[in-house]
Amino acid sequence: MDVFYSIVAVYFSVSLLVAIRLAWHIFFRFDQYDRKYRNTGFSVAFSFVFWPLLLLKPKFLLDPSELLDDGSVQAEEARLRECPPPSGDRVRYRQGQGRYEESYGEFVFDSSDVEEVLQAKLFNDSHLYNDHEGAILNWLERHYDDSISEPTSVPEAWWRFQHLANELIREQATEAYCLKCKTHYSADQLILKNDRGRPGWNFDRVLCPKDHLLLITETMHIYTRPPDQKRENTMSVDEIRCRFDFVCPKQWDELQVTDNNEVRYCDHCNESVYLAQSESDLDRLAIDGKCAAFIAKQNLDLQRLDIPPMVGRVKSREE
Repeated sequence: MDVFYSIVAVYFSVSLLVAIRLAWHIFFRFDQYDRKYRNTGFSVAFSFVFWPLLLLKPKFLLDPSELLDDGSVQAEEARLRECPPPSGDRVRYRQGQGRYEESYGEFVFDSSDVEEVLQAKLFNDSHLYNDHEGAILNWLERHYDDSISEPTSVPEAWWRFQHLANELIREQATEAYCLKCKTHYSADQLILKNDRGRPGWNFDRVLCPKDHLLLITETMHIYTRPPDQKRENTMSVDEIRCRFDFVCPKQWDELQVTDNNEVRYCDHCNESVYLAQSESDLDRLAIDGKCAAFIAKQNLDLQRLDIPPMVGRVKSREE
């Protein structure tokens, strides 16, 4: 019995040391954004109980940042919104590894051109003020430093800048550099391709004259309906589900609350999720490839009361 109590005492002594190590990292290495958005409580509790698993990867004890990574994307986005780096007259954008394949382009844009595109987008869709678009415009307008002569890099966390880059490239408002062939190209030398009209995800692609991929951007997802299937004036569960590229296992009430009542954060997918209560809401969110939480409300034209809530990345309406 004494041996058993000794083992238990040693086990919980080590658990306490592990918890102290993680707590020290949280309070002295993390800033206010990390402490607010990272799910540190669960990580500390898990490590306290199951610390022997950490012996499989001792680096987690030397540097617990990766162990406490849950919520890091949201923390970085909040940090950039409130304390972005200074910006200059030009910005540099590198997409790098995307969700589907790696691109090798580096683009330079005039800040004024980026601001013009952003102002037009925000005028048409005020919801974007709470997304990357609003944060980027805030960065360019309020954190401008005229002493900066070199292009300032777009932070990697603002991945939605790819849509701005795609639009500016097609307006020939850019300079490009291919990391594969190590060559600078003007906008009129770039090759623009798209696969509009194909079933599934459609992409805009930008290539250099040597056919290296410089930028790839999702544009729409097309769902094709069998020709003999007729549309009814009701919305079934299957019909709504087909508007989603995938359905997230989480529900709206399980998502992290943000300052906007119609936007929440999913730490499972590391995405902002926008509330949608109609097909028009889904159409609007699909244009920018956003995630939506569809919570049906009663409508005189469409019978929706039997449709359960759904969360996921929404597709464009079929063409």
